[in-house]
Amino acid sequence: MFREGPLAFTSAGVARLLTYWWYAPFQPHLAGDPVWLARVVTLLALLPGFAALISVGRLAAGKWGLLITTLLYLFSTYHMFFERLALSDPLSASAISLTLYFAYRLSRRAHNTDALLTGFAAFIAFGLKATALPYFGVALAAVFTLRPSGRSWRDQLRWLAIALVTETVLTGAFIFALRSSGHNPLPSLVSHTGITDTSVVTTIPSNAAIILTDLAAYWSWPGLAIVLLATVYLLARRRFYLPLCLFAPLLVFWLSHSQDSRYYVAPASIALLSVGVAWALLIRQRGVWLKTASVGVLLAIGAFNWLPFAWTLAQNPAEATLSANDTYEYIFSDASGFGLSQTRDYLVSQNAEIVIAVMANCQGLRYMTRGSFEVICPSIAPDGSRVDELADLLAQRHAEGVYVVLEDLPYVPDTSPGELLTVIEYPAGRVTLSIYALTP
Repeated sequence: MFREGPLAFTSAGVARLLTYWWYAPFQPHLAGDPVWLARVVTLLALLPGFAALISVGRLAAGKWGLLITTLLYLFSTYHMFFERLALSDPLSASAISLTLYFAYRLSRRAHNTDALLTGFAAFIAFGLKATALPYFGVALAAVFTLRPSGRSWRDQLRWLAIALVTETVLTGAFIFALRSSGHNPLPSLVSHTGITDTSVVTTIPSNAAIILTDLAAYWSWPGLAIVLLATVYLLARRRFYLPLCLFAPLLVFWLSHSQDSRYYVAPASIALLSVGVAWALLIRQRGVWLKTASVGVLLAIGAFNWLPFAWTLAQNPAEATLSANDTYEYIFSDASGFGLSQTRDYLVSQNAEIVIAVMANCQGLRYMTRGSFEVICPSIAPDGSRVDELADLLAQRHAEGVYVVLEDLPYVPDTSPGELLTVIEYPAGRVTLSIYALTP
């Protein structure tokens, strides 16, 4: 992508092209610490979404809605974890929050500009990641739930038409441009949002159980119960907008065969917003003592739950309390990145010139070491069909300054020629990385 220019369509087929375009101008691959820079760039993209989220809280429930939503979001360990990873999901969720905000302004006015911004934000969310497609219905939710007394349906439907035409035309033109350039994001779109072949009766409860169990590891089951109670309270108060924006996309997600907790950043944000608004509506007409107690409870959550989590994540991420699925994916997975920094530092200390990385996350090592030495990433096959080919490659590369990083995997050679220099240990439950020198 960087070689072809910022408007290149490289990686368009993975249905999150705008994420790559967002990172490209910052050139993280040229930075001394590209991972840190990528995280900072991610944070920059999250700030508008955060502002939009708490602004909806203020519009819906006044200054207490803003304050409580802010504290809930800041002390969410789920968001703390996933928004540190430089993923496309939080970026898309940020744009979805903007979509919710511009649409919620329909409760105050029916301006064409808000409709245009709603459609544009929904398109950006889709371009950042295709899983935002269900949120194209936010405009519909706004029109049917945010109609003040005295406003005509004509004004409502005009606003809706502008929002829908904006998001549809922009998205259609975007996909047409990709298809015209030889790229097709639709297969990836279907793989992320496609409906399973199994019965809806079994699919929705099964997928919901998976995700709710993952979220409970961060928010606890009582915390999820509070989300449900907040939604019921909003429905009882005839505040239908947030519950509709929360549960309608969730039903679509739960129909998909692809389930991962990182896909749920946007619904999790809307869930927190729902709790913040419901909580504020409950206390804003109450005494000062109840309001003070509410803030105290949230600060206690921050002190006793979020702070230890954040400290562990910063000091020893392998020990962070994650859901079981996330622990396997982000800690034990061969793509987690654990060991790469130690490997890089050791090879730099050895003045390595060429490194043959026979490992699953070879591209991660290449990215982290750009400019320090050349990293060769030979093809490996999980079926073991390339083991002999890899062994021959290592046997032929004896030269000064050439090193091998060999991961303890069942589908690569057991050992490498040359001298074993060191072994990089992963967290318990993970394989190791062995570093060899191929000096003749």
